[in-house]
Amino acid sequence: MITAIVLVTTLITAAAVGWLSGRIGEHQAVVPRSSGVLQPLCAVYRLDCLPTIEDLLRGGVDTPRSIPEKTKALVLDEPALRAFDPELRFLRNINTPADWDEAQRSIRC
Repeated sequence: MITAIVLVTTLITAAAVGWLSGRIGEHQAVVPRSSGVLQPLCAVYRLDCLPTIEDLLRGGVDTPRSIPEKTKALVLDEPALRAFDPELRFLRNINTPADWDEAQRSIRC
């Protein structure tokens, strides 16, 4: 049973959250990997990951891409991700106001 899930991202749909969390099973996290790159900001984590994350931060590790290798994470590669979202729109990276505007336009379509 999942007691809590922490989700960190900039833009994601409820359907994507449900799809990711539905795969967590006995894992501590579900983390997408697209084009060989982990996407830890578009992932679901159990709260029991928090001590590991705190240890990483105390040890000077400041990238969330370290979390899956230090936890019992399920990493989903592109074939699994594309079965849910063929265009991988839920992994869209938003770093600028222009990225945000484009994401908003694509949601309305």
